[in-house]
Amino acid sequence: MDISQGQKVGLRSVKIYMKTTKKQFKMFIKQCNKWKKKLGINDIRFDFFLSDTGEDQANVNFNLGDMVATIEFNRIICWDHESSAKKVIEQSAKHEMIHLLIGELYKIGCSRFITYKEMHRANESLVRRLEDIIK
Repeated sequence: MDISQGQKVGLRSVKIYMKTTKKQFKMFIKQCNKWKKKLGINDIRFDFFLSDTGEDQANVNFNLGDMVATIEFNRIICWDHESSAKKVIEQSAKHEMIHLLIGELYKIGCSRFITYKEMHRANESLVRRLEDIIK
């Protein structure tokens, strides 16, 4: 194993670190759009960025007022011997879209002041989306 090639040796597995390519970033965006459609997230505008997200492969921030999601994909992609860059990209996109699916309910639930009507509306919105997904 050559650590200079972006590999870190751990006790349990070998992690592979590599700069994210344009092709991989485009694949991430494509996968996000696939899950956006599949999960029925049609009322949110997406802005995608390559950035340093620390240990996270991707990150999403959601503005309820503007209905805009800022989705960041890490400049460094990481996977282990049991996975591949493609699987990490696919899983990261799916993961972030699920965060958006439950995002409104999460944000409202974290609010200190919430009305029954707000919580009920967010809950029903999620249930309706899941009805379309779960067959």
